[in-house]
Amino acid sequence: MRCERFESVAGANIADAALCNSLLHHLPNPLQFWHKLRQLVKPGSPVLVMDLLRPDSPEEAQAIVDRYAAGEPDILRRDFYNSLLAAFTEDEVTTQLARMNLTRLLIDVVDDCHWVVGGVVY
Repeated sequence: MRCERFESVAGANIADAALCNSLLHHLPNPLQFWHKLRQLVKPGSPVLVMDLLRPDSPEEAQAIVDRYAAGEPDILRRDFYNSLLAAFTEDEVTTQLARMNLTRLLIDVVDDCHWVVGGVVY
């Protein structure tokens, strides 16, 4: 198991699987992530990527923060709110996967603030 910055990982076809949680919304160019993922995993490898789902409005983002982080410190509530606004929609992720020829990976919206992409990379 490795845990490091995805940009720094050298090599190709070196991973038997890939798991990523809540990274994509922090990246200035998500296509770089999908490209690196495709490069690193061996053909036939399973991948699971999960991240936040951008709500339809800032008001909806605030409602999600209020629902799930009501008792948290203000700084965490603010960071959660900003992360929701920086997140990608289901359509945006689907477009990213298509642009990187990763259409065998499937996206599923699993709750009101998360999506999961899973499948096998060939």
